[in-house]
Amino acid sequence: MQIQKKIILLISILLFNNNVAAKPLTLILDWLINPDHAAIFVAEEQGFFSREGLQINIIAPSNPDDGPKLVAAGHADLAVSYEPQLVVQAAKGLPLIRIATLINHPLNCLIVKKDGPIHQLADLKGKRIAYTSHVEGTLMLNALLEKAHLRMNDVQTINVQYDLTQALLSNRVDAVINVMRNVEPLQMQFAHQAVKIFPVELAKIPTYDELIIIANKNKLSDPRLIKFLTALNKATHYLLSNPEKSWLIFARKHPALNNQLNHQIWEATLPYIAPYPINFNKNAYKKFMLFLQQKKLIHNTLVSEDYVLKLN
Repeated sequence: MQIQKKIILLISILLFNNNVAAKPLTLILDWLINPDHAAIFVAEEQGFFSREGLQINIIAPSNPDDGPKLVAAGHADLAVSYEPQLVVQAAKGLPLIRIATLINHPLNCLIVKKDGPIHQLADLKGKRIAYTSHVEGTLMLNALLEKAHLRMNDVQTINVQYDLTQALLSNRVDAVINVMRNVEPLQMQFAHQAVKIFPVELAKIPTYDELIIIANKNKLSDPRLIKFLTALNKATHYLLSNPEKSWLIFARKHPALNNQLNHQIWEATLPYIAPYPINFNKNAYKKFMLFLQQKKLIHNTLVSEDYVLKLN
């Protein structure tokens, strides 16, 4: 009788795990679909997800800050986010944890029109500056302003969400932060507008992962997560080994992005793609966390295990 009960329990566990694995994973992007998400779409189109028995529902958010909120609330399984945003949200007690990295180098920068009135950071005083993600945008802008002995109340900030490039082209703003150096400067160039770039490294900000994938730390027992990471690792290796073939796959799936501009963005993105998505630099994460604490954006010390899943 005892053996029979054990067999029934084992069958129940196997059925539960199979049902969990069969249920689609919902992944919320940080932005509209673009080459920064290359590894995700290669995994989907080349069958790396399906070979792991996964179906992924990939959703571009209506607001770039939506993803982490939905994951924390249990309304989505995964989201693409940014390390600065994750640390601040984890310090506030949100049950979020980084499980992989897509881009392992800062891409954020501030750009202005090259023929405009801003030639150095000090010229930003009194100017209108657009941003999108509140945490990363205001953090990086504040750090750059400090470099020029300015403060946030010396400028006017405007949240334009997805409209960064157009806001600058139409002169609604004088500068934009939260732009990716591999994307918006090329968009401006294609619009025949040269730009001057102020990378966030000018402010001596510790290096950080620009794009990460986060999950709810209370749901790490979900067997689909390991399958997702296995597929993402394989897709990243394929992508970096076959960059042009991968571009053709991406372009075929997203014909609206199949143009010379996005091809150039794709090529500009390749050097920044994390070659081993599950890996992370523990010392770099600690330094960045201490930087946020020094800037009083977080008030409690976190250890990496609080907000980073370690598999390696």
